[in-house]
Amino acid sequence: MSTLEVNKITPVSGGTTVQVGESGDTINIPAGATIANAGTATGFGESNTPYFIATMSGSDQSVSSNTETKAAFNSQTAATSGTYDTSNYRFTPGVAGKYFFRARITPEAIKTNTIIGNNLRYIRNRRKLTLQRLAGLAGIRYQQIGKYELGVDQMSAYRVLQFSQLLQCKVKYFFDPTYIDRMNGFHKGREFFAAMKPEQLDIDQLQRDAIEHMEAAEVQANL
Repeated sequence: MSTLEVNKITPVSGGTTVQVGESGDTINIPAGATIANAGTATGFGESNTPYFIATMSGSDQSVSSNTETKAAFNSQTAATSGTYDTSNYRFTPGVAGKYFFRARITPEAIKTNTIIGNNLRYIRNRRKLTLQRLAGLAGIRYQQIGKYELGVDQMSAYRVLQFSQLLQCKVKYFFDPTYIDRMNGFHKGREFFAAMKPEQLDIDQLQRDAIEHMEAAEVQANL
């Protein structure tokens, strides 16, 4: 193997291109060598185009069971000109190659898990039960109840019914997104040093009773 040792290669007078090898040749860059480019590289490397970034805007998108649904990413935040169509949510690069796609969609079930978890924690605290105590009654690990309360894990219908019975609170209140606010509003200014009684957790009945009492007092005042 011959060795050519030089510090600089320049084109001949009047030329602008230096060619290394012929078509079909392999130019080997040995391990440990570094190619330092201070100019413009063409014909190799990656330019990361075409590309697009799109998001969903407007109201939440509904998804039916056992059906295929196209995610409506209808708002373009960045893209190579003309490659993404917000009317049909389609990316048309026009250039053959390998493309990497990343998307994130948050199912409504996650929001429901959070509502159930928050209400479970609220009701458990009002009934003055620790995680360990409720876990012992339910026959599960207290860490699992913690995951339910954080909305990390989804509760089965059996588990919701079980907690409803153990905490003596109606099933519907675990799914009510207004439950905590209504309870705090109704019991505002009151301190409960002991566990709330089951009837004190029934906010619908408490509010109905309060309305009836106000109406009865109004009638009495007009007599």
